[in-house]
Amino acid sequence: MKNFILAFVVFLIWGAVSIFYLHESGSFQKYLGETTNPNNRNIDEGKAVFSVIDDPYFTPEPSVYPDNSLLSNEMKNTVDSMKEQQGIEQIKKNIVSKDPEDAQVLFPNFKYGKLIISQDLINYGKDLEHLISVHPKTKITFIGHFTDEDTSLDNYFEGLKRAKQLKRYIIQNFSVPESYLSAISEGESRPFTDPNSNVNPTKNNRIEILIED
Repeated sequence: MKNFILAFVVFLIWGAVSIFYLHESGSFQKYLGETTNPNNRNIDEGKAVFSVIDDPYFTPEPSVYPDNSLLSNEMKNTVDSMKEQQGIEQIKKNIVSKDPEDAQVLFPNFKYGKLIISQDLINYGKDLEHLISVHPKTKITFIGHFTDEDTSLDNYFEGLKRAKQLKRYIIQNFSVPESYLSAISEGESRPFTDPNSNVNPTKNNRIEILIED
C-alpha cells in the first residue's frame, strides 16, 4: 500500500512539473492558438475546399457580355450594316456601268424561288447559243430587278439570285460557255412602275439582258 501511495505522489509531482514547463515555455499557449485560430493553420490549398458565396449586390458591367448575347447582337448589326452598304455601292456601280436602253427584257416565272422553264425561255436560250456561235466576242450580262421585298438590300439580293439562276440555266442547257456570261443586280433601283401604285408591280421583277460586242 505504501508503494502505491509513493508511486501516486511521484506521478503527481511529475505531472505538475510537466505542466509548469509547458506554461513557462509558451508551448501550451501556442498549441491553443493553432487549434482555435484557423488563420494560423498550414493549409494545403490543392486539397482544400473553398465555399464561395455570390455577392447579391454585384452587377457585372455590360461590356463583360456574360452570355455573349449583347456581343452577338452588336456583331450581327455591324455585319448587316456592312452588307447593306456593300449592296448599295454595288447597285450604284451597276447603274453607272450599264446602259438600260440597250438591254432586252425577260419576265421569267419563279415558284418558291426556283426558275420555271417555259418554251419562251428555251427559245431564248437557243437564240443566245446561235449568237455566241456567230459572234464569239459577245459578252452577255443578266441584270436582275426586284421590288417585292421589305428592304432595298433584300430586293438587291433577290434580283441577283434570279439573274444567277437564269445564267446557270443557260450554261447547263445550251452551248454557251460561262466566260461569256455574267449576272448582276440593280434590285429596286430602276422600277418600271411605282411598287405602291395600283399598276401591276410584278413588271418590276424582271431580268434585263445586256449584249455587248
